[in-house]
Amino acid sequence: MPGIRGDLGAARATLESAVWSAIAGRNARAHASATTALVTITGHSLENVDAGARWGEHARAVLQAQGDPPTQLAALEGNLGNVAMTRRDRDAALVHFREAVRLYEAAFGPEHANVGRMLANVAVVLRQQGVLDLAEHTHARAIEILEASLGPGHPDLGPALSNWATVLHARGRFAEALVRYRAALAVGEASLDAKHPQLGHAHNNIGETMLDLGDPAGAEQHLRAAIAIWEQALGHRHSLLASPYGLLGRSLLAQARGDLAIVALEHALSFPTSAVPATVLAEHRFALAQALWSRPDERARARSLVQNARVALVDAKSTARVIAIDTWLSTDAAP
Repeated sequence: MPGIRGDLGAARATLESAVWSAIAGRNARAHASATTALVTITGHSLENVDAGARWGEHARAVLQAQGDPPTQLAALEGNLGNVAMTRRDRDAALVHFREAVRLYEAAFGPEHANVGRMLANVAVVLRQQGVLDLAEHTHARAIEILEASLGPGHPDLGPALSNWATVLHARGRFAEALVRYRAALAVGEASLDAKHPQLGHAHNNIGETMLDLGDPAGAEQHLRAAIAIWEQALGHRHSLLASPYGLLGRSLLAQARGDLAIVALEHALSFPTSAVPATVLAEHRFALAQALWSRPDERARARSLVQNARVALVDAKSTARVIAIDTWLSTDAAP
């Protein structure tokens, strides 16, 4: 499929053509398969959640007419979960992913690769909901299933390892997270095209973790790699790019390269705020405020940015980061 090579628009066009051909040829199975795939291509990969929802309704109607075949229904539930994640409706995503797990277990048994894939998605939602113990346990179970069913070098292990590492990162276990992020990158580089979007995730995650471990120069290399991959595969304005540009700005700031940091951070903040988690947006704003402080004519804007960041971090109960902002305001940014 062209989407695997990052050509998502071509993938959508190919699938839409397959839908019309299936209707004309009265091929119900092909019709269901194409519409189900369009749910995630349009609603998740291309971030058009309304179109994804419409294709979801279409696919569900087609499957109902076929008697709700369980494996195809499970695939649809998984894709609807992806769309729910794109619109940041984690509760709905969890319902869809868990239903996909149930359907795949009923069809194939609990050790099937598709069960592992959906459990990995469940774990991602749990991590984003802050249920870290259960998320870590669920990731471990998903990887156990995937390694046993697919083998240790299968490309599907890359995202699962990466997401498990993200739980460890959220718990402050940065060195452990880095080991798993690097393992995910190794799996991806051995099995995917060099410009596959999945590798962008791996580089972005490694860059963020290296920054947390105090290696901004090493982080910069991986963040630039993530940017190059995603811009080629997804386009220059895809919302995913807000993360590596923001992290790149922070790594440049840590290397005392303030002018370049400002350019990267301004670009990170140019993406729609709805596409960026509030705490990540706050960190980008705080970093930009620090970079701008060396310019006297920008200090009013810097204060506004840091105050906005502080409000978001207070709302998120990120006490340590609020203290960091208050310390900076009382020292570096003191009148």
